[in-house]
Amino acid sequence: IRVIYSGANNFDNKTENGYDIASSREISVLEKIDVAYVVSQDKYYTSLQDAYDDTENTDTIKIIHDTSISGITESLEIEEGKNITIDLNGYNVIASNNNTIINNGTLTLKDSTRVDEEENIINGSFINGANTILTNNGVCTIEGGTYGLTLGGSSNAYYNLIANTGDLTINDGTFYANAAYSIIINNNAGDITINGGDLYTNSNSGIIVHTENGDVTINNGELACNSTDSRAINNVSGKLAITGGTITTSNDRYNYAIYNTETEKTIDIIEGSVTNHIYNASTGAINIGKVEID
Repeated sequence: IRVIYSGANNFDNKTENGYDIASSREISVLEKIDVAYVVSQDKYYTSLQDAYDDTENTDTIKIIHDTSISGITESLEIEEGKNITIDLNGYNVIASNNNTIINNGTLTLKDSTRVDEEENIINGSFINGANTILTNNGVCTIEGGTYGLTLGGSSNAYYNLIANTGDLTINDGTFYANAAYSIIINNNAGDITINGGDLYTNSNSGIIVHTENGDVTINNGELACNSTDSRAINNVSGKLAITGGTITTSNDRYNYAIYNTETEKTIDIIEGSVTNHIYNASTGAINIGKVEID
């Protein structure tokens, strides 16, 4: 509650809200705003965590107002056995805590968009400065929305937009990292399938860093890395298959669309478009099919 007054400050409790508004006094009561709606309960909530706490095992949470999540807020953890959809619904979630969402169950992220008073289509977004928005240990499907990192790390501390050890599928959406030493997806022994969407970065760290065993499959989508000394896909270990889509880096001798250090499993580039270098820094095999390489 914020109270601005001049003169005497003698309030009584006779009014409905417990305050008597007299002349020469201004009283503002600051109330929490509902930011989320749970479909199964047909109820509104003032935080994403409160909404999740009231979900059924299979449920949908809709964001209904722009909201922020502070740096001291604990992670929203999707439990094993839960099947939750979070619909950005055309609103913005601005987070500053690390591991904003930890998924151990089944999670779908989508954006139904909305139309404002001037009939403009408004897209939703989930943005963090320098911390991981999603740590996926379960099954996660992203159907749409914008997801981004706005700050950069250092050579000793990389920032990840998404950290994956589970099964991650991207069907649509926009994903970006705007500063150095930032990775859009750090895949650690998980599986990734990209069927669409735009993934771009101005970071020298890359779009996908595939660090341990697991499969990365790119069927479609646009991946663009616009920085010097960059690797759009850095395949340290694990299998990589590209059957479509576009992968580009800026034209520099030290920029690589695909950089491979895997020694045992093969990289299959079957179809698609690759701009700039494919570099094999190991004894692993790279099979190239009907691919447009510039």
